[in-house]
Amino acid sequence: MLTLDGDGHIVEASGQFEQLLRALLGLRFDQRFNRAAFAAATPGFFAPLIAQAARQPAVVRMTPYGRITIRLYPATRPADTAQPPRPADHHYALIERQVPMALEIMKRLAPLDLSPREREVARHLLLAHPPARIMKETGVGAHTLHDYRRRIYRRVGVGSREELAQRVLS
Repeated sequence: MLTLDGDGHIVEASGQFEQLLRALLGLRFDQRFNRAAFAAATPGFFAPLIAQAARQPAVVRMTPYGRITIRLYPATRPADTAQPPRPADHHYALIERQVPMALEIMKRLAPLDLSPREREVARHLLLAHPPARIMKETGVGAHTLHDYRRRIYRRVGVGSREELAQRVLS
């Protein structure tokens, strides 16, 4: 969770948001975490989101690391708490990352006893690509695709695409 002031500066941030902030703000990953670098980059990014938060509380941004959703909430505290109330212009920003399905599938296929080529075909099968697309993207013929599919099913211990999806994705 992030706490932002009315100008879009980070007031508080939990450490787990470093990677998401780097992706959102376009900061290089080889830079050492530096709150000043984030503070300098955040007003230009968060200020427009804060201005439209009343109309559109959630904003989606696509990054190379997946789809990122930013939800903004007013950061007001109830009057009966012992802590001092936050200024009305502060907001909490909840940032969530959705990992692309193809990346998640590759992570789950990695521990299986499959060759790299079989993993590639299995990825296409799990993404529900039709055989024509699999043949085009992998450069194999229909008989070779059939052989790969049969070998994958045998090694994983399943009999169909649906069972493969159930075994790998659950």
